[in-house]
Amino acid sequence: MKYHRVYSDKNTPSRNHGKNTNYFTKFVERDSEFFIRRDLGFEGRFSGAPRGRGVGVNPDFVHQAIYPSECMKTDRVSLHKSAKYPWIMGVHKYRICVSVPSRPDVAVFAFPPGTPPGKYFLHWKWRGYYDIIDVQVVTGAPVANPYGAKLAPGATPPPAAWKRIEHCEFLKPQKTYGCLALKEGESEEQCLKDCARSAFKDCNGVNVVTVHNPTSVYPAFRDMVNIPFGAQCPKQTLEVNPPNSRRRACYSLITREDSDLPDEQELIATEDPDEPAFYSTCWKRLPPVSFDMPPAADEYRPPTFMFGHKCISCDQAFANLNTAKPQYWDIKTEDCENCALRPMPTAPPLAQVLMGTRISGIHLVRTPSDVRSQPIQPGEKIPLPNTDVAFVIRCDFTPGAVKIVVDPPSGANVVRTEMKVPFASHGDNNGNYPGMAPQKGKWRVTEIGRAHV
Repeated sequence: MKYHRVYSDKNTPSRNHGKNTNYFTKFVERDSEFFIRRDLGFEGRFSGAPRGRGVGVNPDFVHQAIYPSECMKTDRVSLHKSAKYPWIMGVHKYRICVSVPSRPDVAVFAFPPGTPPGKYFLHWKWRGYYDIIDVQVVTGAPVANPYGAKLAPGATPPPAAWKRIEHCEFLKPQKTYGCLALKEGESEEQCLKDCARSAFKDCNGVNVVTVHNPTSVYPAFRDMVNIPFGAQCPKQTLEVNPPNSRRRACYSLITREDSDLPDEQELIATEDPDEPAFYSTCWKRLPPVSFDMPPAADEYRPPTFMFGHKCISCDQAFANLNTAKPQYWDIKTEDCENCALRPMPTAPPLAQVLMGTRISGIHLVRTPSDVRSQPIQPGEKIPLPNTDVAFVIRCDFTPGAVKIVVDPPSGANVVRTEMKVPFASHGDNNGNYPGMAPQKGKWRVTEIGRAHV
């Protein structure tokens, strides 16, 4: 069943809708099982709500209106199995009766009973608009904060977490900071660290842009480079002669407010090698929230090698799976190979991490930086890093001074007392971690009690 959301600080808001007076039949009571409370972490503007990204909306001012029966008589829900379309689990159809695009509707979408745990998606469309939402079905009791809980006032924020978006550029950010030139093979890690030192509101993204577009970019676009050249990004220090398409630059920024309008979007992502943005990368900083349980580890995905009628070599496609290193796309128009026919890379040795007592979350962190930390669930088996990479184990969301014991397979225990976040097995120095060599076998991480200092 669909409902309509109305934002009002009045206990009894207006039932008008567009030009229709007293259109809605009534409002759902807040203590009703049918009331859908708007999550505090949600963003998105709608009529009547505070301006900006929709952050800070008071959920007590969001009311849920019931449509008249005439508007719902053709609505349909079908949860079924289809021999023709076995990937479809169900369909919801809702009619939009009044054209008020600045006002939102809301509905509950259920998976069929017995749906096994796993990753699914919800695909919605209306005329020319469409999108996909990822959904993860988990076992056990309902998760209290599936989108994460906002930090309590005064709480220390967790280390910065990032989402990497390939073939992407942030567009017209509200503010940019200084550029860092990156030589061929050099990572953008320093830009991420610089941004992470600031509060989320002061830096929430990093652009990594090719300074000299390759010849595979359409000639009319070849001089278009998304770098704010000027005092903070001197052109003479970034460009090289002769031009090198593997010369890149990164800079931190504050993204502009996102919009559904094509020319006002926060970023552009493309799979067209003719466009300059294809050779760039966006690092989107995730809002600082805490989760009741860590997300599942990313699964292996075959490399992307075809982009329209163009391609990259399979060697480069598989090399690009390593997100710890710069990724390059040397476009070819012939001699394309089906990389999906190549076997999956051999998995490295596995380590199993166990968690004891009151530790509520742990991460495996490749040193020296925490930029690419990996959340670990108790008992999870994970591929070991290469032997030339050190790592630490970081415990999250444990308040106060604590003592951590790390038992590696070799039996040489590591005991560490930490006074403040991040609670790391080997400590840290302003976000840089000294590490230990990876070992195959079982690791146990235990908090043995609050330290008395």
